Amino acid sequence: MTQEPSTKDQGTGSSERRTARRFPLGWQAKIKGLDAAGSSFEEFSTVTNLSSTAVFLHVSRQVRVGTELDILIRVPFQQEHWMRYPGRVIRVEPTEPQAGVAIRFTTLKPKFV
Repeated sequence: MTQEPSTKDQGTGSSERRTARRFPLGWQAKIKGLDAAGSSFEEFSTVTNLSSTAVFLHVSRQVRVGTELDILIRVPFQQEHWMRYPGRVIRVEPTEPQAGVAIRFTTLKPKFV
């Protein structure tokens, strides 16, 4: 695990400490959980980047920081394998048409399904 230095978010004054290297990917993902209105949802997305502790992707639903979601990430092996992680939303970037969402895994060991 490579530790990167703290960075300051432009304009917000907040610090973000990355503890794991991020890898840009285009893997398929499925997100399940409750949106900001409290409605259950399940939708497909694409992983923008992935580390050993978190994932960044886009969703069409509004979700709040602190929301617990279930993330399934399709690993492109010869056979179809999905890594299942529970996670918590740690950042939401409101963009159109979909919001960018950073989700920190609440466990470091995925279940393969």
